[in-house]
Amino acid sequence: MSKIKSNTMLELIDATVGKICHDLINPVGTAQMALEQINSGIDSNQALKTCLQQTIDRLEIFRSIFRISANADHAMDLIRKYIENNKLNCTLESPSTAPCLLFFAIQKMSSKSSIAFIKNEIILNQITLREEEIKALEGTYQEISAGTIMPYIAQLSIKKPLQIEQIEEKKWKITII
Repeated sequence: MSKIKSNTMLELIDATVGKICHDLINPVGTAQMALEQINSGIDSNQALKTCLQQTIDRLEIFRSIFRISANADHAMDLIRKYIENNKLNCTLESPSTAPCLLFFAIQKMSSKSSIAFIKNEIILNQITLREEEIKALEGTYQEISAGTIMPYIAQLSIKKPLQIEQIEEKKWKITII
């Protein structure tokens, strides 16, 4: 269980808002560039549609995950839609026990990454986890920030200990114990 020191409500709100804003800046910035290209006579409609859809999808997932009355099944449905729309290399053969953990992992993906969520294990391939993210997942990190809020919330929402093991470089196994 969590050994994270008690933070004030304002610190948690600050970290959560910082994380959401950070994750929305890229697609919104790309949408802005697409609009500028349209104004220059270049057709960027598809890029604009994709960016706006990613922004909407992320906002829906954040809303679903961060609500007090969060519904894990609904959050997983949104995440599955996000995976499909963005053609991510993810295998999901597990019930909806950890949507926040899964979305945290998805946000760490690159074009070479893959995720397999089977039973109580998540295998992350070609993904880098920072030391503070690992500690937040384990419930031992002492500071909450925009960079650690997702693993922190993931660890709290699962309500079970997580074991994080580095299998090889950029390959991780996270087990829900």
